[in-house]
Amino acid sequence: MTNQAIPAWAVPGAKVVCIDDSYPDVGGGVFFVKNTVYTIKEVFPVGRNWACRVRECSDPQHNARLNRFRPAVEPKTLEEDTALFEDIVRGMSLVERLDRIKESLDS
Repeated sequence: MTNQAIPAWAVPGAKVVCIDDSYPDVGGGVFFVKNTVYTIKEVFPVGRNWACRVRECSDPQHNARLNRFRPAVEPKTLEEDTALFEDIVRGMSLVERLDRIKESLDS
């Protein structure tokens, strides 16, 4: 059993990006494609590491070590970037900006 903590982002349904496609995956010879986005289907321990299966893989037994992925980050919209810039220009305090972020996450 693994003695490493599972990353908080590694949950079913999470979007991840392959960052290492240099060698075959655990249990198979298929390679994932670097910089491609996948969706985690399942996370489970393999020896001292964590592994995952992804929805985009047609072989239900095929998996890869979790350290070959990172969380996918959705790009910000121009509107979100502009709002942040305007807050800074207006001199909005950090607390006010954090309150605004919390409100947007709660809605």
